[in-house]
Amino acid sequence: MNKHADEIKLLEETCKKNGTKAMMEKFHACANRWRNTDIKVAVVGQTGVGKSSFVNAIRKIKNPDNPSYAPVSAVKEGTPQIKKYPHPTHKNLIFYDVPGVGTATVPRETYLQRIEVDKYDIFIIITAVRFMENDCWLAKEVEKRNKHYYFVRSKIDADVENERKRVKKRENETVCAIRDSIKESLREQKITPTQVFLLSNFDTDKYDFTDLTIHIKNDLPLWRKEAFVLSMAAFSSEFLEEKKKTLSSRIYWVAAGSALAATLPIPGTGFAADIAIIRGETALYREQLEIDNESLTVISKEVGIPMAELIKDDRVTSAKILNNPLDFCDEIGFSFARWILDFYPLINTLSGLFAWKYCAAALDNILNICIAEAEFRDKRAGAHITRQYENDTDDSRQ
Repeated sequence: MNKHADEIKLLEETCKKNGTKAMMEKFHACANRWRNTDIKVAVVGQTGVGKSSFVNAIRKIKNPDNPSYAPVSAVKEGTPQIKKYPHPTHKNLIFYDVPGVGTATVPRETYLQRIEVDKYDIFIIITAVRFMENDCWLAKEVEKRNKHYYFVRSKIDADVENERKRVKKRENETVCAIRDSIKESLREQKITPTQVFLLSNFDTDKYDFTDLTIHIKNDLPLWRKEAFVLSMAAFSSEFLEEKKKTLSSRIYWVAAGSALAATLPIPGTGFAADIAIIRGETALYREQLEIDNESLTVISKEVGIPMAELIKDDRVTSAKILNNPLDFCDEIGFSFARWILDFYPLINTLSGLFAWKYCAAALDNILNICIAEAEFRDKRAGAHITRQYENDTDDSRQ
């Protein structure tokens, strides 16, 4: 056990005993309400259009042995039943593999009732060729219910490669031609989409995968935006930026827990609350930016380098702050004045204001430390991948 573990435990017990337990539990529930916010996404399309691959890609699941993996088959006819795929770590974000409209087992007449159309928050309508009349009918029905839908054209990578081999067509020419063709076919169905999303389920950094997720986030009600961003995997650098913005936006209202605790005339209460807040948010930052031990272990295996090479070796790191917050008070923004404030309370309003300021500054500092660690990890992983590619290229030339 580390040398400060007993002190931390004592501070947290103080917070419980002096009457602030209920208050801190409420703040904890508020700060973590995103974990209990249901978001249900219907992924709709005919068999073979890439729905299962999409469900795996958007949840960042690659290993078929993963219990959450959506089985993919290019040969077998898929079941007409609706399949439910919760996010592996955030169970309230749920993707449903929903059969397309107008099959023999699910005719249009009973389709909306059969799929329970009203229970979904978002509809992603997928095709691998072009959208048909039934797809457009569903979009109109969804719109009548004031819900958002998105047209997704999958397997763009295969089309690009086929056109390159067939007529030596450039990638951007193929992509633009497919996008224009789809928009034109939708206009014929009396639908004018603002955007059609072209995706590769095997390369989420390319094409419109990130644009789709950011559009979904922007279209959600305010109270669900945070839940969506923090529940999603950071499968691209752009979505990682969305996570950073969301984590940063939490700081000022999370620090309000410190302000409220500081107004209580009981020495040690505010500081105990701050320790609890700092530890909780540090753990969240590490999980979200994928610099926690579990995430780094996965990345280490995927990239093929020791986990130690992905970790920034500084005196102040997020792991050390999480384990020993008292050791790093000065570095993370808790000056001697913060201690004085807690043990010699001022007027309640001033005590709360100063405590909020110190706690917010500390959290901002910790988030920046976590971001630097994530950037360091990406730099090391990227450099290793580049070296490996260069070595493979050199070997093929010999």
